[in-house]
Amino acid sequence: MARLFYVDEDTWTVLVTDEYDSSGNFWRSTQIFNCVRPDLPGTVQQSYSTLDFQGDSYITSFGPRLDLPAARRTQDYANVPPESMFNPQDMAARASF
Repeated sequence: MARLFYVDEDTWTVLVTDEYDSSGNFWRSTQIFNCVRPDLPGTVQQSYSTLDFQGDSYITSFGPRLDLPAARRTQDYANVPPESMFNPQDMAARASF
């Protein structure tokens, strides 16, 4: 089984995966749909879909519902890390190899 990842160059988020079975045949693909949140700032996974081409089926997930009160959302975006946490210099300083 093999998996191919497509990563967004700006957010470093995996947006698409293509998966192959043990015979090398295309098996399924997953697409992740992000929502841009300038108020955070950043992006948030909004939903995803997985298509199973061999099983002729699919699954789709929606969320979080940003129009709902914070108590009903799947995640709370009120307590986000400071913006400085995401600049390259600070990220490199916190990295451990």
